[in-house]
This record gives sequence, structure tokens and C-alpha cells, in this order.
Amino acid sequence: MAFLGGKGNKPTNVTKTLAAPVNEAVDHIKGPNTAKVTLVEYSDFQCPACAQYEPILRELASSFPNDLRIVYRHFPLIQIHANALPSAIASEAAAKQGKFWEMHDILFDRQSQWADEVSTESLFTDYAVSLDLDKNKFIADLTANDTLGRVMIDKSSAEDAGLGGTPTFFLNGTEAQLRTLEEFKTAIQKIIDTNQ
Repeated sequence: MAFLGGKGNKPTNVTKTLAAPVNEAVDHIKGPNTAKVTLVEYSDFQCPACAQYEPILRELASSFPNDLRIVYRHFPLIQIHANALPSAIASEAAAKQGKFWEMHDILFDRQSQWADEVSTESLFTDYAVSLDLDKNKFIADLTANDTLGRVMIDKSSAEDAGLGGTPTFFLNGTEAQLRTLEEFKTAIQKIIDTNQ
């Protein structure tokens, strides 16, 4: 654990650790379960900074296809993003039909279309139809208690880890305050090299 700065004996910045371990049966995972590096991202689909990191994450997945798995976890910042929760729920409704990552990509790629909308259900349903999802099932799943419950599990684990914002990244369980593609690549390669 690293302490940076501080007054007296109280740290002002403590490196956070993942509060809930990755669960292959529950988490949304891209990449092999045998990967040497696990990158967990706590994110909010309406967060502009999260959308800006998406090209970096896609490049990382392409650069480390055998050694990196990426885990997406919801941390909707509902106090500042009115559509954070509806978008997270839409991604989970798509997940029930096996299309989480496809909906994930559409939500980030088209964030400017829906971020300021008063009602998103029609737009999200259009996205679902474009992914060849069963429209009626998708609409029903938007209001299903277990769909919301799945989002809240991730949100609770973010709160348990003491997270305050998005995006927040963890590399192999430890918070990683990385900002650029090169910083991510260097940190990931270091873990891979250490685990040879």
C-alpha cells in the first residue's frame, strides 16, 4: 500500500485495492481467463472521460490478445449523470441476450446522441434492434428487478473500494492511475514480464 503526501500520520491518498474479486460467472470479461493481466474498469456510460478512454482500451485488447483480460464494471454517477443508470441497465438488458460488449460499444460510440435526452428508452431500444436483439425481451428486461440488481452489485463494489469517480482502473487488483496508452502498455508489459 502506498501513501502519498499527508499531514501527520494520516495519508491523503491511499492506493485502493479491488473490493470484489473478478467473477467469471458474473463479470463482463473480454479476453482469456488465463491472461496474466486483468484490467478492471469501473465506468459510467455517460461519463465523457470514460468515453475518451475507450479507444485506449480497445487498442490494449488488440495489443495484448493473449495476456490481457478487460473487465467492465458499472459505477453510474447518478448524482451528476441523469442517464448513467438507464444506460447501464440497457447494457445489462443486452447482456441477457449475449450482447453486452456490443451494446457497450454503441453506448460509448453514440454517447452524444443520448447523454442529454430526457427519455432514452426508445433510442436504446433502437440500438438493441440494430444488434438483432429480441425487441420485446429487451424492453421487458429494462424494467426487470434483476437487471437493475446486476448494475447495483457493481456500484456497491465500487463504493466498497472507496471509489469517488470514473473511470477508475485496477491492474491485477491494485488501482492504476494511468492516463495514456503508453502508460497502460508499459504497466501491462511490466506485469507480463514479471510473470514469465
